[in-house]
Amino acid sequence: LWYDSYNDAYDGFEIIPPSVSSIQGNATGPTEVFEYIPHTLDDILTQPDAFEKSLVKIVNATVYSKSQDYLFAITDDTTIGNLTIYMESGANLTGNLSGGTFHQGDRVTIQGLFVSWYGQWEIKIREGKNDYVEVL
Repeated sequence: LWYDSYNDAYDGFEIIPPSVSSIQGNATGPTEVFEYIPHTLDDILTQPDAFEKSLVKIVNATVYSKSQDYLFAITDDTTIGNLTIYMESGANLTGNLSGGTFHQGDRVTIQGLFVSWYGQWEIKIREGKNDYVEVL
């Protein structure tokens, strides 16, 4: 957009994208770092508000129950409670899969976003993020 002083008005526009070489190495703003912090289920279940919208990691949990491949619950050795895990379609499922999936009783590591969904706490495994369910 440029100013035309003769007509006392803005006239036309031109969009010129920067070349890649002109922006490489010139980052001046803060860099976002997304770190998944390891926690026990007991930590999370006893103070869920403190972890809301946090990136969490649960290592060596057990699949407590499973209603669908995308919706299941886990527990670990620190609590008798369990927590729902919701996997978005296309989310990362890796590891020692049996028949392309996992089963109740399998050991897993979970990495995702801890959220409240209609008043129920869960870890959401999002597609296109560094979230995952790894079957151990």
